[in-house]
Amino acid sequence: MIRYDTTKWLTHFVHKKNTDGYNALIEGGLRKFQENARKNGPFSVLKQILTDGYLKCSWSERSGKRTIYGPKPAICFTEMPLGAILEYVKQRDPKYVSEYGIAFLKEELFRAGTRPVIYGLTSDPVEEDIDGFRNLSSTSGISLNEQYRYVATNLGGKINPIDWTHEREWRWVDNLNWFEDMGIKGLPFSIKRSPYKFNKVIIMVKTSKEKEELLTLLQKLPGTESTSGGELFHFKSKCENIEILDSETWEEIFATNKTLKLEDLGYI
Repeated sequence: MIRYDTTKWLTHFVHKKNTDGYNALIEGGLRKFQENARKNGPFSVLKQILTDGYLKCSWSERSGKRTIYGPKPAICFTEMPLGAILEYVKQRDPKYVSEYGIAFLKEELFRAGTRPVIYGLTSDPVEEDIDGFRNLSSTSGISLNEQYRYVATNLGGKINPIDWTHEREWRWVDNLNWFEDMGIKGLPFSIKRSPYKFNKVIIMVKTSKEKEELLTLLQKLPGTESTSGGELFHFKSKCENIEILDSETWEEIFATNKTLKLEDLGYI
């Protein structure tokens, strides 16, 4: 059966650095970007992800309030196909989403522990603040370790309806605690000392010029130490599994194929 509404890929949006977003995360003193608007743009954030060799977890704060429940920050992905992503980017606030992103095969992310979110609960959730974390009460029927998957939902709200179901979100947390001793909380994709295997990673940029810049960066990474330090080095074979896709290429195809997927571009 042909499905136009689903894809084999999960995509993580990359947006400009801000206090609600990508780098507003961990208390462990992770290196920050220079406070320069241009250098804090989504393309610079994407380059930082490549030189780090992993995606960083976030509490995904909105208006100073965490939207990730439980004791651990998470990484968010969307299951929307490529064409739907383009339409979504046009409608959303650019400080939350952009044309820039990084995509992984859903099957491989699942093996790494990524799970679909839970939109709402059977009963009304009751919140608790335990040790400074935003948690749900045990009476809500969801265990502490699974609360990172919960997304507040209120489709019947007349005053303040809450509906994020269109994002078809998946989330990952570091359940292995593999990087805890190194002060790192994130999902590695090009680091040699990693328990996860990704046969293909797609980096999404806007222009062919940006694509060439990242290809040059990728050629320099194998054997170099991650900017996070800790003797974490980029592994050649893992870097070779990374491909760069510019939207100038696929937007032309999208003009005649509104159901466009990464699979349609040969990524399977």
